Amino acid sequence: QSQKRFAATRAGVFPCFGLHPYFISKTAEEGCNAAFAILEQELSLSFALGECGLDFRTKILGSEPASVKARQERFFCKQLIFAKEVDKVPILHIVRAHSEAIQILRKFYGVGTRGALVHAFNAEFKTAKNYLDLGFHLSIGGALLHANNSGLHDTVAKMPLDRLLLESDSPDQAPPGWPGQWNEPTVILHVAKRVAELKNSSPRAVLNAARENFLQLFHKELSK
Repeated sequence: QSQKRFAATRAGVFPCFGLHPYFISKTAEEGCNAAFAILEQELSLSFALGECGLDFRTKILGSEPASVKARQERFFCKQLIFAKEVDKVPILHIVRAHSEAIQILRKFYGVGTRGALVHAFNAEFKTAKNYLDLGFHLSIGGALLHANNSGLHDTVAKMPLDRLLLESDSPDQAPPGWPGQWNEPTVILHVAKRVAELKNSSPRAVLNAARENFLQLFHKELSK
């Protein structure tokens, strides 16, 4: 409800609804099923489906990792099937679970879809290629600005520019040395500059490409 109220008062803000793996990890099966029923009712008001996905970090899995992993996977599958049924682009949150996520995506979503947005992608090119081969877009944020993040630097240098999106993930994931406690949207300009350096391009060209990629991925929603 808060997303809907916020978007209603601001142009260019689009609500996105989904069952985040954080929520699924701390919520029993019954509660997840109830939330999914609400998602089915509300998704027509949403720009995309997400974030959805898998997060297998120890702090997310808690004291019952096997059962939490299984619950995350069940509801990830359900959301992908639903996204395909209603023709919504999923926004993917995948952390320390790329191999599992890619298997699920190939089985339940990847063929004959509009694609997907891999949120805050931060992995080597071998992993990126699996998503690119499915026709997905990789969204790059402040993690690229870490000087020692060679795996992501290599990914950005090698990936096609027409699959790249930019994000801040504001207020989270501030880049190193960012002033103040909270991240903010202007970090996108710094990310674009670093992308340009890695691809021997210009920040303006990168920003323009990311904008066109966004328009292409969400053309159906933006044409309404």
